[in-house]
Amino acid sequence: MDVVIEVPEQGKAIQYGRFNQGGKLNVFGGNESNEAQVSLNGVRKKRNNSEVSKNVSNIASMKKKTSETQDWTKPAFLKRTDWRDLKLVKKYYDEGNFKEAMNYASRLETIVREEIPPKIWKEIGGELTPKGEERLMTKDYANRADDINPKYIFSLTATSLLVEALRGDFDLKALIRQELANRGQDTKGNWVGFEEAKKIHKIKK
Repeated sequence: MDVVIEVPEQGKAIQYGRFNQGGKLNVFGGNESNEAQVSLNGVRKKRNNSEVSKNVSNIASMKKKTSETQDWTKPAFLKRTDWRDLKLVKKYYDEGNFKEAMNYASRLETIVREEIPPKIWKEIGGELTPKGEERLMTKDYANRADDINPKYIFSLTATSLLVEALRGDFDLKALIRQELANRGQDTKGNWVGFEEAKKIHKIKK
């Protein structure tokens, strides 16, 4: 994981993680510098405590707005310096320089790095948490890989077959169930064996 936060005593949080960054923060005041500092791979960034503790609902609202505009390099809740960092990651990605994109992205703060679309993060060599994988599988098709993007499911399908499907000449769900049974998978895509899958999908022998 990127960051681990421990609370050894009331009012004090200590964080560390795979980037070997470290730091302490007095949650209920008394923080001498009044700033939370995070060091990632030798790169130090500063954020005021007030920035770190931004209202969650406001951030969620702004994230939704950013998602709607599809410009992930300029999240409304981040600073212009963060935009610059994200734009540089995108520049390396667009150039096909995935190694450099990953090297630079790995130095960013987690709150900034999380704005990199899951599809791009995986392409440059990153790994996703279960939450990230779930985000990748959402209806935000712009962030999905082509092989799991419903937008392209019929791209190679003959027009005559599309017309038949639209008319309802055959049952699409029945064909999907048949295919899952042929793969030995249940309704969630889990392997259960061919015979069990036939029972689940009610495929006659």
